[in-house]
Amino acid sequence: MCGHVVAVGSGVSRVRVGDHITTSAFCPCGSCSQCSGGMVNLCAGRTNLSHEDWPGCFATHVVLREPMITVLPHDMPHEQGTLVEPLSIAWHALQRPDTRPQHVAVIGAGGIGAATVLLAHRAGATKVTAIDRGVAKERLARKLGASCFLDAGDLDDRAKYTDVNADLTVVTSGHPSCLTEALELTRPRGQVVVVSYSGSDVSIPLDGFVGNEITLLTSHLAVGSEVEEIVTMLSNGLDASRLITHRFPIHDVEAAFDLLTSPEGVSAGRVVLENRLKEDLR
Repeated sequence: MCGHVVAVGSGVSRVRVGDHITTSAFCPCGSCSQCSGGMVNLCAGRTNLSHEDWPGCFATHVVLREPMITVLPHDMPHEQGTLVEPLSIAWHALQRPDTRPQHVAVIGAGGIGAATVLLAHRAGATKVTAIDRGVAKERLARKLGASCFLDAGDLDDRAKYTDVNADLTVVTSGHPSCLTEALELTRPRGQVVVVSYSGSDVSIPLDGFVGNEITLLTSHLAVGSEVEEIVTMLSNGLDASRLITHRFPIHDVEAAFDLLTSPEGVSAGRVVLENRLKEDLR
């Protein structure tokens, strides 16, 4: 989300009324060894927005906690601000390998996958291959910078997986076959980063990973320095608005979810809810 601060608590020192801000979806505890080491994304004591008794941001006002907030430049458009969090998750995934990849393959062109396609060139890639299903996803992926698209539902395209030879494959889909697909797409001694959750156990074709010395990495959320890097990129001209395909006023949130669960939803990128309050307008 992105918005303006209209009130602060007595213990808040870094954020002021009127600040233009965005937020992560969680608040780190600030006291565990992970937080002390700068790995707030791995904090075991974090609390999560929209969980238990903490209402989320599909509302006119949201209560946040100071450590989760990033103050944005006042002139940054609200839509850009809403994209900082998913972009930072994609950027974190692209930082996990120990070398800069020339060819990046991205399995899944949904929310985080689309952001990964957009940022892959910023991470040093000269070629980006996106893998998903359907013409709509291909249009979105190519708009975001993919130089090649393979349709996972097309048997002819599936036969081309072994020709990709990506240095890095980023898995942003939770489909059970994704690690097998990643093995096919990645060159020997390449690297695979898994960002997605699957909701169930996934089999790993271990012999193929071992036989090709492919490194399997995982990626979770993002850290503060990566969030700041994304803010800098946006301030310096990164056009992330290409990720947004649909916009709804906040009172039409039900229509937004209806879209995402409809056949048309497969063509959706980021869906933005717009809230306009008199006190927030400048």
